[in-house]
Amino acid sequence: VVEATLPLSGSSREREELFSDQRERTQKQMNTITAYSPINGLSQKVSKIFFGTATGPLLEGKNADELLDGAAERGINAFDCARSYGYAEEVLGDWMKRRGNRERVIVLSKCGDIRDGIVKVNRKVSGEQLAVSLKALQTAYIDIYLLHRDDPDTPVSELINTLNEAKRAGKIRVFGVSNWTVDTT
Repeated sequence: VVEATLPLSGSSREREELFSDQRERTQKQMNTITAYSPINGLSQKVSKIFFGTATGPLLEGKNADELLDGAAERGINAFDCARSYGYAEEVLGDWMKRRGNRERVIVLSKCGDIRDGIVKVNRKVSGEQLAVSLKALQTAYIDIYLLHRDDPDTPVSELINTLNEAKRAGKIRVFGVSNWTVDTT
């Protein structure tokens, strides 16, 4: 909530100057995301708004500096990408390298091979996709790594063991899941 208090007295020029200053402060407040939360396992707080990279220029492998800079200028420090998002990881990695901002950016990426409606998430797929993601992002680690879908043919223990190994190796900081089915039996 932004409050504006303008005096009722004074010249119209003085009121306009005060109004202009107030308008500028209000615009800055509205253009900045200030809500952040800690996530156990990460050294910095994470903006509550993530910039999703499954969008035009990133999917297509085109320069998206203006979009990414705009998000960062507004206080967004968390970027959501995935192996299945075209060239998004490559574009984000190039941007981080050009800006030299990797240590200020929270990278969330996801793995999982989804073809013709069939999901494959297992030790082999997650390991291979993690290696490709690290190279594409031009980084030694991913802050938040998610299994994009569940695979009923793969025991969860296999996946957890694989992710714990990647975490111990310093390739990921924290991990979780996204878009998993709920077993209601």
